[in-house]
Parts: sequence; C-alpha cells; structure tokens
Amino acid sequence: MHILLFINQVSFTSFLMDDLADKMSVTLTLLLTNVAFKLVVADSLPPVSSLTTMDLYMISSFAFLGLVSLENVLYVVANEQPVFVKAVIVSWALFQLAFFTWAQSARRPLTSSTILEL
Repeated sequence: MHILLFINQVSFTSFLMDDLADKMSVTLTLLLTNVAFKLVVADSLPPVSSLTTMDLYMISSFAFLGLVSLENVLYVVANEQPVFVKAVIVSWALFQLAFFTWAQSARRPLTSSTILEL
C-alpha cells in the first residue's frame, strides 16, 4: 500500500505545471503505473472471491487519480487558482488517515490457530 501512497503523492506535482498537456501526461502516466502495479500484485496474490483491503485501496487510488485529472481540467477551464486544489489535497489527506485507521482496526489479531492456517 505504501507504493500506491507514493504514486498518489506524486500526482500532486501536476498542480505545479502550467500546461494542461503536461498535467494530464503526469496524471495519466501515474494511472498507467497504478494499473501495472495492480497487475503485478494480482499475479502474486492468491485469487479470492471477495474484495480485500488492498483491492479497496487500489480502487480508491484509481478514483483519486481520476479526481486529480478532473481537477486539472477544471483548473484550466476556470483559468484561476481554484479552491479545488486545496479541497483535493485536504480530502486526500483525510481519506488516507481514515483508511489506514480503518485498516488497522479491521486487522485480525494473530493467534496460534491463524498461524497454523498460514
């Protein structure tokens, strides 16, 4: 999950660029990086029929990069310093905090029976 966290953090560099093409190239490259990471992780984990915590985090990472792309387009259309940038950064930070808090509370404690199952 730390790799996806880093990929999402790198997407904030698109806010420093002036040209829409540069902004979108950074964001779409990171989206493709997300897809590649998902494929690598899917190959290394056993298949399960339900969504795992990692799956939920990957889906939210895709949604966040989509939100960054939308914000980049709105920034160019509005042609001013929008409140969107601050709102995206604050919502991203709050989501990260809430997700990691939830993930820590949802973890099963290791007992001798769960160790034997592994």
